[in-house]
Amino acid sequence: MKWEKPRGVVAPDPDLIKAQIRVESGYDPKAYNSDPMQVNKLKDWDADPRTGNPGHKVTLGLQKGAPPGPELGIRAGLGWLDAKSYIHDPAGKLGPFIGWERALRRYNDSTGRHGNPHYWEDIQNAYRAIKAGSR
Repeated sequence: MKWEKPRGVVAPDPDLIKAQIRVESGYDPKAYNSDPMQVNKLKDWDADPRTGNPGHKVTLGLQKGAPPGPELGIRAGLGWLDAKSYIHDPAGKLGPFIGWERALRRYNDSTGRHGNPHYWEDIQNAYRAIKAGSR
């Protein structure tokens, strides 16, 4: 799957994605092997049974409640992060790119009731460790 960034948008640093994976999987190999970016959590499922809309996660290849494994989990996690990096209007029209910090906060719902309020800081700490050569 080839990801093409929209014109004028900077792709995230791969080490930032590695840091996100470390934070999402809690540095736990079992969590990494099951769903490294924790993209398929049941509480985060985006289908709308009232309208029959299966949600964006289905288009990313996920099945509700089924661990995606490392390859699909990372691919779907990147797709979900990409979706979180834009604001959409009520009609679903794509709006502006909001930047990777805000996108990551939205990915985790760190401003809502379900997320980690320290998510961005945790990612930044993991990112600095990666850049410093820590494995």
